[in-house]
Amino acid sequence: MKKKFLVLIITIISFSCKSEEKKQVNLEAKEAIERIELVELNLSTFKIETDENLTYSQIKNSVKRNLERLNDTEIDSASKLFENSLLKRIIPRWENTPWSFEGHTSIPQKGEIACGYFVSTTLRDVGLKLNRYKLAQQSPINEAKSLALNKKIITIVEEDNLKRIQEIHNRLSEGIHFIGFGRGHVGYIFKQGKELYLIHSNYMGGRRVEIEKIEDSDVFNSFVEIHLVELSTNKELLNYWRSGRELKIVQ
Repeated sequence: MKKKFLVLIITIISFSCKSEEKKQVNLEAKEAIERIELVELNLSTFKIETDENLTYSQIKNSVKRNLERLNDTEIDSASKLFENSLLKRIIPRWENTPWSFEGHTSIPQKGEIACGYFVSTTLRDVGLKLNRYKLAQQSPINEAKSLALNKKIITIVEEDNLKRIQEIHNRLSEGIHFIGFGRGHVGYIFKQGKELYLIHSNYMGGRRVEIEKIEDSDVFNSFVEIHLVELSTNKELLNYWRSGRELKIVQ
């Protein structure tokens, strides 16, 4: 009888230990997945493989040739080409370029870049004809006006972060777009399915060009007022891009 009781106790202890071990394994696996997701959240994820051995100048020339081959009537194709060219070819080369308030380098990885110059330079390099100095020196709302053309600027004033994020989802199409924060910061917002990402020259945290999930962004959480302008789904802006017509900078 004592032997059976002892076996039962050992069995219970063994089962309990295995359960704890299983919980620990599951916890470690979950943490590993989260670490992997964090590591993979970078702009190089978007890179096109065929660009690996190209210089930045060669990528810009390739984007220009693709744009010249685009049929004038293909608005949907223009939208996708703009998004892919900016998000997957131009912007990734700028990842980790250091931020500074006065930074205005035109070459990724060399020198420093402020948030406004990051936006204006990458838009110029994707083929939009504009004065990158003038655009970068404007307030977020005037940058929004310059890029919106006849498209309505979406202004959201909301203190609650979750409500502000939901409002963005409700009012913004999928694609890559402009985002201005109050009077102090600008960047891109990329909407893909249920996810929103902020791409910017970040003056907080790492102080560099990077991508963040919007809910994890200290910058996003620091502003109540934001201005959004559609870019890759803005037909008039795409027509400016295709025709080479120069954007007028609102001052």
